[in-house]
Amino acid sequence: MGNLAASVRAMEPAPAAETVDRDADARRWIAALRASGVVRDDAAARLHALLLRAARFELGRRPESLEGAARETIDDLAMQSADDALSAILSKLDEYRFESRFTTWAYKFAILDAAMRARRRAWQHRELPTEPDDWSGPPARALVTSSARSYSPMFRSTSSRSGSARPAGPCTRPSTTPGGSCGPRSELKMTSSPDSRRVSKRLLAALLGPPGPEVTCEQCFAVLDAYVEHELAGEDADARVPGMRARLEGCPACAEEHDSLRDLTVSETGERI
Repeated sequence: MGNLAASVRAMEPAPAAETVDRDADARRWIAALRASGVVRDDAAARLHALLLRAARFELGRRPESLEGAARETIDDLAMQSADDALSAILSKLDEYRFESRFTTWAYKFAILDAAMRARRRAWQHRELPTEPDDWSGPPARALVTSSARSYSPMFRSTSSRSGSARPAGPCTRPSTTPGGSCGPRSELKMTSSPDSRRVSKRLLAALLGPPGPEVTCEQCFAVLDAYVEHELAGEDADARVPGMRARLEGCPACAEEHDSLRDLTVSETGERI
């Protein structure tokens, strides 16, 4: 049995030197950050410098959010982001899974913090109308819901909590037809034109969400560094992290942070996708 196990191990491909070096570098970072005294202080200072560069990189990608901000204000935002990112990293070292470079994993904390600060600042001096006359129409969600009820066949009948369809009852809404009735529910049918079918499919997709596993913003952030590393390695990142592509396509904030982390990692390592 021992000879068989040794033979199997000999047949397995050896890990790439880059992966070994990457893991070794990550272990050095973690060991230094968990140490005490001068060793820990030096590692924290070096990491803070990297996080500060990442925060400045992210803020530099958001000129519209920082329009009118003085250079000192932007530098202060970057410093705050680096400080908070370092604090978060030191408290989450156990969550690092060696699925990416340690620096890629660390960068995402600074990018997220800087992005949130930029978004908040963009809204500091804006006011939303509060008077009814200032609103031009119902919220977008209400429009989608009302349109979906007009087009989608799922609304031809109502369902009970158990999922079984209930027969349509008499209409209790105000009369809208000359005969004094809204007409039977069977008249609420989707037309068979190609345009109406396309509209129905789009509305259903918006209501039901993407197929397959659904990734939340928190889950996206947790695996963002690994996803970027798969991309940089030329691997099928979408297959390695199912549901991630749908999240990036459906969440502008997650997509922005993904693009920033990818581009920053490329600029730091010289790799290309």
